[in-house]
Amino acid sequence: GYIHAHFDAQWQEGYVDFLAVAPWARGRGVGRALLQAAADWSFGPMRARAVTLTVRADREAARALYLAAGFACVRRGIGLQRQRNA
Repeated sequence: GYIHAHFDAQWQEGYVDFLAVAPWARGRGVGRALLQAAADWSFGPMRARAVTLTVRADREAARALYLAAGFACVRRGIGLQRQRNA
């Protein structure tokens, strides 16, 4: 598994930018352990007030993982995309 998280000092928030778990390792607690490590780092030495992430609505397994790990939906956004000109 792999996680990329960073801390935004202005907003006092940790952010999970990317989380990936190999298909063969899913359902074995790897994702939850990575999320916990990001939270421990954010709330511990960084003293964050929150840890934030964004997930696409169609990523049902990822959403279930985040909810089980203690994350809650606090807002919904509008998906914007700019495509390359053909």
